[in-house]
Amino acid sequence: MRTLQFSVNGKQVSVKQEDPHGKSGPLSARPAPKAAPKPSAPAPSPATAPSPKSTSPPKVIGKEERSVRAQLGSTVVQVLVKEGDVVAAGDPLLVLSAMKLETEVLAPAGGSVVSVKVAAEDTVDAGEVLIVLDAEVLESEGASTATIHEVLAEVTRPRRGAFGEAAADGSDIWLEGDELAKPCAGRSVGSLALPAMKNDATFAMRTARNQALVEELNQRLAVAYGGGGEKAVKTHRSRKKLLARERIQTIVDPGTDFMELSPLAAYEMYGGNVHSSGVVTGIGLVHGSEVLFVANDATVKGGTYHPLTVKKHVRAQAIARENRLPCVYLVDSGGAFLPLQDEIFPDENHFGKIFYNQANLSGQGIPQISAVLGSCTAGGAYVPAMSDESIIVKGNGTIFLAGPPLVKAATGEEVTAEELGGAEVHTVKSGVADHFAEDEPDALRQVRELMLHAGNAKSPAASPQLEPELPFYDPAELQGIVPEENSKKMDIHQIIARMVDGSRFKEFKSRYATTLVCGFAHIHGYPVGIVANNGILFGESAQKGAHFVQMCSQRQVPLLFLQNITGFMVGKASENGGIAKDGAKMVNAVACAAVPKLTVIIGGSHGAGTYAMCLGFASGVFYLIVVGFAINCCLFVHIYLIVVGFATSCF
Repeated sequence: MRTLQFSVNGKQVSVKQEDPHGKSGPLSARPAPKAAPKPSAPAPSPATAPSPKSTSPPKVIGKEERSVRAQLGSTVVQVLVKEGDVVAAGDPLLVLSAMKLETEVLAPAGGSVVSVKVAAEDTVDAGEVLIVLDAEVLESEGASTATIHEVLAEVTRPRRGAFGEAAADGSDIWLEGDELAKPCAGRSVGSLALPAMKNDATFAMRTARNQALVEELNQRLAVAYGGGGEKAVKTHRSRKKLLARERIQTIVDPGTDFMELSPLAAYEMYGGNVHSSGVVTGIGLVHGSEVLFVANDATVKGGTYHPLTVKKHVRAQAIARENRLPCVYLVDSGGAFLPLQDEIFPDENHFGKIFYNQANLSGQGIPQISAVLGSCTAGGAYVPAMSDESIIVKGNGTIFLAGPPLVKAATGEEVTAEELGGAEVHTVKSGVADHFAEDEPDALRQVRELMLHAGNAKSPAASPQLEPELPFYDPAELQGIVPEENSKKMDIHQIIARMVDGSRFKEFKSRYATTLVCGFAHIHGYPVGIVANNGILFGESAQKGAHFVQMCSQRQVPLLFLQNITGFMVGKASENGGIAKDGAKMVNAVACAAVPKLTVIIGGSHGAGTYAMCLGFASGVFYLIVVGFAINCCLFVHIYLIVVGFATSCF
């Protein structure tokens, strides 16, 4: 464990992270360089080490007349000296304006002003004499430069090893401990040599002006952070809901800050009360990796999308695409702001671009995670529906293309929001949402858990992500769990719990199509996606399996199939429901998944369901038929992951 400290907006922030070279977990953030190698030769003693020479000012040995000329055609704005004035080197003599830029002309040396050749508002040409000085001549000719210059220490850049790790210490480093940064030891080779800053009236005026601008900015930001106002915030909190920025801060790593993007979007537009354009976007750290957040602010016009809201959302997705950042959408929106729909829907970069971007980002292997924390209406319903994984909160979260009032007006049907598109509907019946949350804190916790399994969109891991760990439940108990006959059902969760590290398993769509169990786990530290039979395959089961297999392929996660299948469901209802089409989708997803696959037959293997469970039709697949399941399964999976896991170049 190490502590990183840095400053954000003037605040000191500490972040505790695992040692990147230890065995306690991955570190997605930049690792600390190795210690610099010891020098091969002994360091010079103080007696032999070079020391700075004397820096006493050079002597004045005479005077000479020197003309100060214009560098380019300009207009004289102000003359700051007059004849007879005594000036020092670097003092301003006059102000010129060229190309709408005012520039001070400084004295090249100390001395007295002999004559001033121009006046304010004069126009001068390049090379024209402006002022004549009786300038001091300093002792320099014939004198050793060592007497007037410091001998500066050299700072070396860190060398990079074969694997990109720093082999020598340098200035580009994250320091541990209490120091925010290592102290500067003084000027060194390459340091700028600048004259002392003059704390004069101009400096004070500029400081005061810029401080006033900063204060004005902070005041505007405070108004934006207030959302829709005190009344709207109070109503929002009465529903046991956090504000948009509070939700994000709950998800990001403790001790880290959230870098918000364009918080003043739509400033003084749409009546002046659509603060931050009704959506909060920005980048934060989750498990040490950068994540892009898009969070609707329901206190601002119900989180509805105005034209600039769409533009801000699309811009955030562009940043995610350019930097391959996983996206987390915290949805709490009433959809488009209909009075301005002519500026929201029709054009190429309008509302539809959001869904186009989601589809393409997911296709590029950039995780798309959403949490429905409130209303998700009309076109906005596609945000969770098009995400790789989605969470919905019991009670507050709803997803529907048309709300109860519109349904009643269109069809005459009277239905509540919860009956129409609540958490129970979408996690048990429709399968639109993948994970059920009891309340908002549970949903935000699940977002962090999903990000742990989302993989690295920038570079998939090629080594174990976690320290190998034994299952919490004893694998020896498998012998008492596997039934004596294939016709007897066994709970596949009991099998998985005795195979995976720590018996930890993040199940996907746990409340939907329960005859097929899918989810993420680690085996000997390697991430793995598990597809396991827990009964007959129905059409919904096949849809769920196809979705999960495609997601694992996008994230470059190896697949483990635990097969105990009697086939797809048969009968009139199944055929009318398109069981062949649904099964074909799963077979297609498995066949096209460009990741290592392992099939373990732990029971029966019958019918066309065997193809959906990755048996008998694909190359590059390992098979294991288990008679004494508890004896060799875990060992075989371990060997498989070492030999085949992450060798994606073979596909």
